[in-house]
Amino acid sequence: MAVTKAGIKPTQKKSKNILLIIIIILLILIVIGGSAFGGFYLASGKSITGLKVSNILENVSTKPLEEVTISVGESLIKLRDEGTHYVKATISVSYDKNSNFDKDYEQISPIIKDSINICLMSKTTNDFSSKNIETIKKELVTVINKKLIKEQIINVYFTGLQVQ
Repeated sequence: MAVTKAGIKPTQKKSKNILLIIIIILLILIVIGGSAFGGFYLASGKSITGLKVSNILENVSTKPLEEVTISVGESLIKLRDEGTHYVKATISVSYDKNSNFDKDYEQISPIIKDSINICLMSKTTNDFSSKNIETIKKELVTVINKKLIKEQIINVYFTGLQVQ
């Protein structure tokens, strides 16, 4: 039998080519099978859990958001300014009526109050100008919602606000 320059016999070269072709064909079949499986689920409108995606979207869009407020209470907080400057704030938060927020409020109220106190302690008297109040409210919503695990608040309302 003849030996090529690379030292491989022609029969060995043919068997390696056949093995390589078989591996490529198997990979192509796996990709086609996975694509067909994924396409089936997308076309049927079902998720992997079997729930129809369109039904989930309909439920989300048909439930109107009913906002309910609850008072967090009053806080007297020293501001970051030099000297002794304080803010006295009476705050309420709003949540979705369809959530379990009111049932969980006893457990999460310390988290909400702590988040409010820490956020407001980082402010100065200049931060409480009329144009910055909405920014502070949005920041409070973000800070509180980051700490809450299940329930989320929608908005923060200052029902009383004094800065000294």
